[in-house]
Amino acid sequence: MSEKDEAHNASDVKRFNEIARQTQLFEELQTAIGTFLASFATFESAALNAALSALSTDSTVIEFLPELMDLSNRLKLLKYVAIAKKLPEALQEDIAAVRSVANALRDCRNDIAHGTALLYGTFLTNPTSGDFVAGVQRPRSKRVIPREPLSPEGALDLHRQWVHHVPTILKWAEIAGQLQRATLQLAIKLQHHQLGQRWEHIRLPAVEMPERDKKTPLAT
Repeated sequence: MSEKDEAHNASDVKRFNEIARQTQLFEELQTAIGTFLASFATFESAALNAALSALSTDSTVIEFLPELMDLSNRLKLLKYVAIAKKLPEALQEDIAAVRSVANALRDCRNDIAHGTALLYGTFLTNPTSGDFVAGVQRPRSKRVIPREPLSPEGALDLHRQWVHHVPTILKWAEIAGQLQRATLQLAIKLQHHQLGQRWEHIRLPAVEMPERDKKTPLAT
């Protein structure tokens, strides 16, 4: 084999390895997105409906609520029904805690559902680098574009802030699982109160507040 053929082969191997790595990154991103959206959907359908059912005597209405009201309004309904029924302050505080995380996580879900999956690297600052990071770009309405010209480093830094990365999306999936468990526990607590049973001893598991991506370190 000539030196020229060996050089071509080495180049092909490098190119195929890069394609394989990029494919792997996209698969990891796809898994993270699927895990998060599925976990949040389980909260939205099963867990939240259980909490609303614990406060309502009309199961048919609750069954149709997901089709008639978006998540934001169902969370408001949970709050206002609790107020109308004059639930104890401790129960209303539990409801407020669940609603706070759910509203924040809903915004994260919307970013992922309406964003663009992509790979980006350091080509602006290091054209020879093969490093890539996978993520979901925030919707255009959520991206602030500065008026002043940016350096290559500034453009890369800004691009990082526009993207939700795999570790963040997986963290949101974990929080969605926490939110499911807390909301189901809330449903049990509300049901005990409605039936005149002891409820004060029931504690909701801790749920973290989701955070948005700031920057992802990338070799430059």
